[in-house]
Amino acid sequence: MDMPCKPSSYQPNDPVRYIEQFSCDNKNINQIFRIPIFLSGSAVAAGTDAAPVVRYFDAHGIQHSTADFKGHPTMLFLLATWCGSCAAGLHSLNAHAEELRDSGLHLAILNTYRNEGSEGPPIDAFVAQWAPALDTANVTLGNASAQLEAAYNPRHVPDIYYLIDAKGK
Repeated sequence: MDMPCKPSSYQPNDPVRYIEQFSCDNKNINQIFRIPIFLSGSAVAAGTDAAPVVRYFDAHGIQHSTADFKGHPTMLFLLATWCGSCAAGLHSLNAHAEELRDSGLHLAILNTYRNEGSEGPPIDAFVAQWAPALDTANVTLGNASAQLEAAYNPRHVPDIYYLIDAKGK
């Protein structure tokens, strides 16, 4: 795979893969975040390395597309605003806000579709509570559409991270 960010141990037959480290421009992404990164096996379409192009909504309800990520390395973080491990993930991102800002990595932090059926605060309030240092210049906050949820999180598990390179892979 010709990607700036690629798994060091790729196991395509596992429905959920634990990736020990990502190499991104010679940086160990886990050293930056100090959290395990889980990827759902369904997010890559069969026969292609391209990340699925689907729609989502920003925190103001305006529709966007994951195609907007092309040209920018992006971490897509799907979370639920009632989820304790999601809050911990945000807290970790917050601790490394300056490094993230300097790295050029775009963060797309999206609430899972309908918050996985549970009550919770709006995405912007949740992120403000757990990651107030994140700079809005390189962060998109929003809500997953049913289409995005089906492509990236078909098992409806909160606390899922994806790394999408600048080529959309």
